[in-house]
Amino acid sequence: MSLYDDAVLVMIPSAFKAEKLYSVKPTDGTGDFTVARADTATRLNVLGERETMAVNVPLLNYDSAGSCPNLLTQPQSINLYLNSATLVTQDVVTTATSYTVSFEGTGSVAFSGAYTGNLAAAGVGALDRVSLTFTSTAGTLTSTVTGSVINAQIENLAESTTYIATVGAAVTRVKDVVSLGDLIANNILTSAIGIIDNTIDATRWTYKYLGDNIINLYKDGIYAGLLPDPPPSSITIDKGETEKILMYNTNVSNTLLGLSTEATIDYSTAQGLSWNSATDTYARLGSISAIALSTSALDANLPIQAAMKRCLLNDDGTVNYYLDADNSALKADGSTASDLTGADGQVMVEIPKFWFKESLVGTVKSWYISLTYISGFELHPAFWKDGKQVDYRYMSAFEGGMWDASTGAMCAEASIPSSIYATGDKMTSVTGTWAKTNETRAEYRAMAAKRGTGWRQLDYYLHSAVQLLYLVEYADFDSQVMIGAGRTALSGGGWTADSYIGGTGLSVADGNGTNSVSNGGVNYLTDYMTYRGIENLFGNVYKMLDGIVWDGRWTGSAAAQPVYVTNNSTYFADQTSTNMQHLVDATYIGAVGGYIGNIENVTGFIPSAGGGSATTDICDYYYQYSTVGQDFWRVALVGGAADGGSKAGVFFVNAYDAWSHDEVGLAARLTY
Repeated sequence: MSLYDDAVLVMIPSAFKAEKLYSVKPTDGTGDFTVARADTATRLNVLGERETMAVNVPLLNYDSAGSCPNLLTQPQSINLYLNSATLVTQDVVTTATSYTVSFEGTGSVAFSGAYTGNLAAAGVGALDRVSLTFTSTAGTLTSTVTGSVINAQIENLAESTTYIATVGAAVTRVKDVVSLGDLIANNILTSAIGIIDNTIDATRWTYKYLGDNIINLYKDGIYAGLLPDPPPSSITIDKGETEKILMYNTNVSNTLLGLSTEATIDYSTAQGLSWNSATDTYARLGSISAIALSTSALDANLPIQAAMKRCLLNDDGTVNYYLDADNSALKADGSTASDLTGADGQVMVEIPKFWFKESLVGTVKSWYISLTYISGFELHPAFWKDGKQVDYRYMSAFEGGMWDASTGAMCAEASIPSSIYATGDKMTSVTGTWAKTNETRAEYRAMAAKRGTGWRQLDYYLHSAVQLLYLVEYADFDSQVMIGAGRTALSGGGWTADSYIGGTGLSVADGNGTNSVSNGGVNYLTDYMTYRGIENLFGNVYKMLDGIVWDGRWTGSAAAQPVYVTNNSTYFADQTSTNMQHLVDATYIGAVGGYIGNIENVTGFIPSAGGGSATTDICDYYYQYSTVGQDFWRVALVGGAADGGSKAGVFFVNAYDAWSHDEVGLAARLTY
């Protein structure tokens, strides 16, 4: 048995709703905590971005992007600064107690009067926030601002709390109270011997109930004495960051370290894969461990992939109707004709939210995915969209076409490779057109957003999620072998419609399926591939990624290139990382390009080395160069192109071209 199995109460902050924080055990609701906070409050979400949570919603706070959350409970606090979004020099009346100042930005604040000191900003992102705690005298504290200081806060506490926005007056946020009562009445605590492990960051006190009304008190794992007290009838948490709460009815361990062990993760219902980069070998994991490698694990064993399906999505983000699983020319009833021209909505592939876990041990990288929450897993960041958790993401079934506002019709065939974008044009996912090429990423961004709130071009995290789904399904990086070469082997043509640029809708008869037609050469009207309804996930035209900026500016020598990401479309940009999360410094591979030999240890599939080949390691190509002649931010291109041959594939990346680059072979993809 494990500590998790022995526990009668396990609360690991994860699932919640207004006024409720769910425990992992028991499952009948008697162990669920009540949450009370009469005000809104902010927290950092899984992407490292500040998010406002509604009244009585618990604050599951992430200390870093992609980390596991803590339950954040805070005392009442007042932000005494006025107009805190952009701080200007101002005075605050203080008493002879502790105060804490915190902010972000690029400037600094000099303090004088009731306290003398200085605090410099470290960056504009929520994770860059700096703070200073000091003891003030009674009097007037002057905060003199130099440069840009944003989201500023001064509070009469010896610690910083999450940001409270103000305008013309100080604003109070009431305290959080998270509680669980009736432990004995609900048979959670049924013995005089019980243990509570309530590990709180910074204080890390643990109370261990040994029976006979005696409590052993520990701090940071060190015995700190006895406290006489009966076992509790309730638990109240009103301050700190709680990693977990475990309660036992038996004295399972006399050591704090044993109690601090993470609950055993049950991988049996998850689908997983490991890849050893040293030996280029794979192993399936979890519920699909017995299935052969280098083939689809099939729908019966892949609940997430099996739930992917084409639909017609209205501009307001609602599903108009679903399409037949085997033939998108029909509605889901299998008999009524569908309309894929845009009249009934954009043709999209619905992807359900899923949880994942990844690790690197030595040279073995492992990934697990699950359609339902498993303790220890995280929601894939593709489903934290614009600061909110969403149940589904939608990727276009077809590459991005363009509705031309100036003509009131789809872009003319002759204009497909011409740079003609103008304000009002809209990106589409419909049949009977072609991928619109030769526009910049900023223009594609505007084109997608013009469709309405929530629409965007393909973002880094959604693309990464689909890459992961493919990899777990096939247990092989070589997508051209697993699916087929698709539209990657054309020759003798040019970048015009119905030459290298293929028409949309060739996969209509495949429905939600996976297929490839690859005749190559001059067979311009036949070739395509589709992965679970996503036509030309690779090949045909290079697709631009948004929500990612790649800093390829020349630093004086060949060097790694910082990569920043966000899944909040408000912060999509081209030449700045403002409000984005630093993902990785992408290793310089020492050449203009090469087949990918390894990947960085981050969420997603950023190459870290060359040295692969078309049939070994990642099997796809990577363009990246660090030289004085490439002194600019880059645009990330994925998938490869119609004449790319073996270089193209699910994991192809081009980070060579400038952020403003437009070209006849570059296009985009619509998502929601």
